[in-house]
Amino acid sequence: MAEAEGTGFRKQHALEPYILDFLHEATRQCFEVDGQDHDEDHDARRDAFAASKGIRTARIPARDILKDPNAVAEYVLTLTRSSTV
Repeated sequence: MAEAEGTGFRKQHALEPYILDFLHEATRQCFEVDGQDHDEDHDARRDAFAASKGIRTARIPARDILKDPNAVAEYVLTLTRSSTV
């Protein structure tokens, strides 16, 4: 697990048997980046498992990050500022 220094985000966070792309620990908000080749059934199982542990999941298409990274950053900030535990 690695933490982006000073942000409260952990990347590649282990939530056995799954790995979450990014987890904002304070708000228990997970961000999953989805490329073209992702398994929707697997994603649904991981999201349900995370939810059972009190973690909400937001899915972000990789193309959105490439197309408009500032909009994605604002989305992430909005969710982490407004989330309550």
